[in-house]
Amino acid sequence: MSTRLSLALTISLALFGGQSVFGDIIGGSAGFVNGDILDAPDNTVMSTITITESGSIEDITVTIEGIEHTNVGDLIAELRFLGDNGPDEPAYLFFRPNVDGQDFLGSRSNFGDGQGGRGTYSFGSTGANLWEESAIGDEEDVPQQQYFTSDELGLPHDLGGSEFFEGFNTQGQWQLVITDANDFGFNEGFVESWSIEFDAVVDAIPEPSSALLIVCGAAAVASRRRR
Repeated sequence: MSTRLSLALTISLALFGGQSVFGDIIGGSAGFVNGDILDAPDNTVMSTITITESGSIEDITVTIEGIEHTNVGDLIAELRFLGDNGPDEPAYLFFRPNVDGQDFLGSRSNFGDGQGGRGTYSFGSTGANLWEESAIGDEEDVPQQQYFTSDELGLPHDLGGSEFFEGFNTQGQWQLVITDANDFGFNEGFVESWSIEFDAVVDAIPEPSSALLIVCGAAAVASRRRR
């Protein structure tokens, strides 16, 4: 009996005794029911993505697809987690770029493809600095298909500071909210869709190797013979 118990315990520990962790990519995408980015009072658009997979967040990338606006200095973009197991406050992708205390409108640059169409932009914790003149300047087109960060703004909850969501679970509802902060009745825009991608740590039971199965099988045969 003790031999059988010992063998069973050895095999159980070998096969299932521990968990390994590995990096995984978890994500989703969604459109906007109404993507018109207007001035006040109808100045906010939002869209929600539900993530069903569970993992511990290491990094986040948010991509805004099909966006155009003639004054990015008007805009605020927030990433919100809707639920009890995440941060209570949002993280900012951008918050009125290039505001320097001199021009209350902020940057007059355009989001788009530079040819009157809509552009695609990604935001995360690494990449070009959205706030630098080299990345975005007045009366210029903001380069699309680039990866921006916002960690120079100094806000307490920049998406560029990866620690903000680090360690929280991916599972739940994530919402992107874009707001036009001015109400002059011009410099309006549109957004089509967005996506979110997490670099996460997922727990998994390791699959047994073929060599381990052979060893366990041989041990089982030897046990039978001893009986």
